[in-house]
This record gives sequence, structure tokens and C-alpha cells, in this order.
Amino acid sequence: APVAVEPPTVQEIRKRGHEGIDANAPPNSLRRDHADLQPSGSSRGGKSLAAMQL
Repeated sequence: APVAVEPPTVQEIRKRGHEGIDANAPPNSLRRDHADLQPSGSSRGGKSLAAMQL
């Protein structure tokens, strides 16, 4: 189940990063920035992020 939620999340981050953030920072840094940029979604994205790191 957690794996199914990974693709959509990655696509969203990639789309946003494609604007220019991705080019500025690597994928690893982007994920960290995303969590810092959205403190409100940190609790919700925290689980997703943990699964991604694993």
C-alpha cells in the first residue's frame, strides 16, 4: 500500500522541482527542502518521506 502512494508523490515533487528547484538542488536536497517548505504537510508527508528514504 505505501508503495502505491510513492509514485504520485514523487511525480508531484518532480513537477514542482522541474520548474527550476530540481535543477538548482539534487533530488535528495529537493525532498528535504519540500518538507521544510511545507511544515503543515510535514506531518502528513512525514510518513511518505520515511518510505521514500527507506
